[in-house]
Amino acid sequence: VRQVVAPGVPVRIFQATLSQLDGRMSLPVALPKDAKPGKGGVRVLLDSTLTSSLDGVRRYMTDYPYTCLEQKVSRAIVLEDDAAWKSIRAEMPLYLDGNGLLKYFPDSRIEGSDTLTAYVLAASTESGRELDDSLREKVVGAMKRFVRGELRIRDRLSFADLTLRRIFAAEAVALEGKLEWKDLAS
Repeated sequence: VRQVVAPGVPVRIFQATLSQLDGRMSLPVALPKDAKPGKGGVRVLLDSTLTSSLDGVRRYMTDYPYTCLEQKVSRAIVLEDDAAWKSIRAEMPLYLDGNGLLKYFPDSRIEGSDTLTAYVLAASTESGRELDDSLREKVVGAMKRFVRGELRIRDRLSFADLTLRRIFAAEAVALEGKLEWKDLAS
């Protein structure tokens, strides 16, 4: 029998401060009044840039257990994993629905998602990860139809944020250099 024993009172972060050091800095520090004796502490990190170490992000994404298309794409991009991207790119046509939208899972009977499609298109473009030309053509076409209001998604709950989703889709198409003024008429 294996039993996981978790602390009754886990260590939590109560405050964090991010400051640019330009000379001298003073910051008063004290334990919370209800702190458990011998637990917790103060951690100070100094670095010349905010992005010098992304080890925590890489570790998190390496252990990321989820497998929908959005998460697989995110993981491959964050980890700069060429082999994973090549595999995703080869599988991606299986994620397309009849409208040219991408689905979260290839065997899903649900229509593709405009939000997912815009995300994958924008993330691949911004990260320099190529999509196959035929797939790119289909998803760009679907995004343009969605932005113009010609492609309707049958989700009753998606109407409230429709304008924001169209803006996100328009941005993804614009990153491809394919957005035209007439696309924004809707």
